[in-house]
Amino acid sequence: MQRKNGLKPSPICSTTDAAGFVTELPAILAGKPMRRDKVIDRVAQEVTFEAHGQLEYIIDGDTYVQAEPLTLRMGPRIRFLRLNVI
Repeated sequence: MQRKNGLKPSPICSTTDAAGFVTELPAILAGKPMRRDKVIDRVAQEVTFEAHGQLEYIIDGDTYVQAEPLTLRMGPRIRFLRLNVI
């Protein structure tokens, strides 16, 4: 799957705080990669995160907290039907 700009969508795992992420917004908006010391950007079918203590994460702007390992998996591919209406 590719976006209109030719880039493949991929999960982003940030290793920086919010202020560090904001400094990368110009690169993100330009479609350029973020600095490697601030982000891990890889395509994966499944990723498991483990932490000592609580794990805080954000998906689509919603914040979650849990104490156990977090496993994210790719869901099924979704196809959309596009109708040409005249």
